[in-house]
This record gives sequence, C-alpha cells and structure tokens, in this order.
Amino acid sequence: MRRVRCISIMCVVLLAYAMVSGQSGDFQTKGRVLVAGQPLAMATVTYLNIAQRLSWDFSLSDGTFGNTVSTRNPLPQDATVSLPSEGVVTIDIFEMSGKLAGTVSGKLDKGIYTLRPLAAKLAQSMYMLRIRAGNAVTYQKMLNAGLNSAGYTISLSSKREPMVMAKKLAAIDSIRVGKTGYTPLVVPISAYTDNVGDVTLTPVDIEGEINTIFGQMTLAEKIGQLRMPVTPDVGTVTGGECGSIFGGGGALLGSSIGGCADNIDNIQKGMATTPRKIPILAAYDFVHGASAVPGATMLPHNLAMGAIQDTLLLQKAFRVCALEVRGAGCNWGFGPCIAVIRDDRWGRAYEGFCETPERTQIMARHAVLGCQLTDLSCPQAYAACCKHFAGDGNTVNGVNAGTTVGPDATARAINLPGYSAAVAAGVATIMPSFSTWCDGTPMHMNKKLMTGWLKSDSAGQPNFQGFIVG
Repeated sequence: MRRVRCISIMCVVLLAYAMVSGQSGDFQTKGRVLVAGQPLAMATVTYLNIAQRLSWDFSLSDGTFGNTVSTRNPLPQDATVSLPSEGVVTIDIFEMSGKLAGTVSGKLDKGIYTLRPLAAKLAQSMYMLRIRAGNAVTYQKMLNAGLNSAGYTISLSSKREPMVMAKKLAAIDSIRVGKTGYTPLVVPISAYTDNVGDVTLTPVDIEGEINTIFGQMTLAEKIGQLRMPVTPDVGTVTGGECGSIFGGGGALLGSSIGGCADNIDNIQKGMATTPRKIPILAAYDFVHGASAVPGATMLPHNLAMGAIQDTLLLQKAFRVCALEVRGAGCNWGFGPCIAVIRDDRWGRAYEGFCETPERTQIMARHAVLGCQLTDLSCPQAYAACCKHFAGDGNTVNGVNAGTTVGPDATARAINLPGYSAAVAAGVATIMPSFSTWCDGTPMHMNKKLMTGWLKSDSAGQPNFQGFIVG
C-alpha cells in the first residue's frame, strides 16, 4: 500500500480552477461503465495525471460519464457567442501568480490555432489562457509539458461553451474507472476529449475474502483488530494484533510530508510480515483540510464552508484534503463532522456546517464524496468518518458531551438526516458522539440508534455497511 505523493501548491492551484467549473470539474473524457452488460451508476472516473487530479466524474444511471465540458466562465442560458471560423484571435498567457507570460496573436485556420511554438518555451506546468476572438472573451487553463511538449490545439466555435482544448501528445494520460466492490480498470487516452466507449468492471467478493481471512485468525488477532494505539509502535503493529493507529498529538505525522509517509510506510511494511498481511488503517483528525500535515493546505472550518453555500466548492475542497492526506500516507480521516448546530454556546460549533438538517444533508453528501469519491480502492481517496453520531451539536444549553434536546421524534428529525445522506453517499465509518441521547442513553451504549436505526436494512433506513469507531 504505497503512498501517493502530492504537491500541496498544485492542490491550491487546481482548487482555484475548481471553484468555477462544473459538477465534475473539467472532466472531458467520455465513456460508459458497465457490469455484466448493464449500466453501473456512481462509478468514479479520474485522470491519473497529477495535473488533472482535481478533475473527476461519477457515472450516471445509464452508466455514462464525461457528459459536461465546463469552461472557466460558463455563459447564461440565453447568451449567444459569435466567434469567427476564420479570423484574428489573441491569446494572453498568464502564470498562476497573475504575471503575463506572453501574448500571441494570429489568424485562425478554420477555427484552429496552435500554441506549439510557444509551449516549448514555457517553463511552468500550468498557465491560464485569456482568448479573445471577435467580441468574445473566454478563459481556459493550459497544462504544459515544457520542452517535451508537442504543442496544444485550441478550437473555437459558436456554441454556448465556445472552447475545447485538447493536449496533443502521443500518450498524455490515462483514466481510472472504479467503484467500491469492483475491480478498477485503467484506460489509456490520447486526448482529454477522447470517447473511450464501454468500460466493463467486475464485482469483487469482498465479504467472501474477509470471511476467509477471518476464519484463519486467532482470537488474539481478532481482538487485536479493535486496537488503535495513539502513538505508533512498530513492534506492536508487526505482532499482528493491531487494526489501526491514530496519530494523536502529531506522533504519526512527523516533521515533513515525506517523514509522515515514511512513518506509515514502515508500519505497512511491518504488517506485510504478519501471517494475515492485513494492511493497517492510519488515521488522523483531518477537520479543516490536512492542515496537520507539514506544508499542506489549510482549509476553512466546516461552519465557513457551510456559509458560502457552494456545495461544489465544498466537494472539491475535500478532494484537496484527500490528495494531501494520501500524500502523507494516511488512509483514514476522522471527519467530516456533520453535527447540526442548534446552540452557539457549544464551544465546537465551528465543526458543523449549519443549523438546518436539510442543508446538512446536502453538505454531508458532498463532503463524503470529496473524501472518498465512490471508490475506496482509489489512491486519490481516503476513508471518511462522519461524526459525532448523533446530536452533539444540539445539546441542552450547548453543553459539550451533554444531553441532546428532545423529545425523541424531534431529536431524530433534526440530527439524523445528515447521516442518512452520508450513508447513501457510501461513508466508510461513523464515530459515535460523547453526548447522551434525549432518552438518557449515552450514545456509545445506544443500540436503538447504532444498530436498530443506523445498521438496519429495512426499507427507508440507512443500511450502513461500514463500521463504527469508538
């Protein structure tokens, strides 16, 4: 289980673009995901090139993906754009700092303009293009391969989204198609505008594999899977009687992102020597981005994310966090907190998104998808842990670890909808609250909610398939 190295500054740059693009970023490659000839919905499709890692898509109910090509400045529905098929176009190239790197101007050849002569002279990996043609102005990012670049082609048309850019290289990238419970596939592409056709995934019998391993384990090994040392101890871990580690107090993370990844790599190597070879879950409290990781991006707390009313930006912010969490070697994070904040006297009110259960449902879904996508085997995702189940933001007088405001029906209507949305999005783990439910039952003892409601598979119930962490 090797780490995925990522560069924090690139995450920041890509997030800036993500703020203004569509539901799936600027994902352009098209195709369809099938299982046994039938469409598979909500499969995750990602580019593998690091420069495109904040561009992804989820397959629709008919299995298709890449249905929308976004621009930096999407036009109103009633807007019209007039671009000449032949004529003069001016392209300003800006560095990400905002500095003008160069301007080229020339005549279009049947709507095509090539940047090949300029691309080979640019030293940085990413630029912003401002394209002026006739009376229209539009923007596009340019991913540059520097001296190895074979050039870029920009096509202009009279459509509402007037520009599509294809990076013209022999083999520029690949896409990864996967979903939890299926064997992922890597599909090569030659341009970001490719249509790869049908991609067929094969189900994996996860429960069968788990039952096989479980049947081989000793009682000590089974109990050991419940252990979560706060400070990593390689000797304890390599004994095979440990299921996860929690880097509390920074013990796991070290002084650099490389040190973080090396620490966890060494532990994973130790697990590989045990009889069962069960990979370790390396967890940390990632509550406002991976800010505990040296050099990572500091993101706003959830309350600020809820205030901006931009669920797409929220999802992409959590994608940034996921890249940096995995870059540090961690594969599990204790967040997002989806507490419904009903009393500002609670000292941790900033951990929740808002005060309404309806809005919390929307935010919870996008946060979980940002962390995990829909494919827990993806090296660009980590297991989320929604918390604190349930009612921690709605206690009497806002007392921390207090009693949730009742009666029971009201408490459920306020505090449970967010968890329904998180479970529907596929959240991997859930953490019980340190508070007490309105009937006087401490949440860690609340079988009625944790088993009867959360784990129930009855119609209309959450049917949570992950595990609860104390």
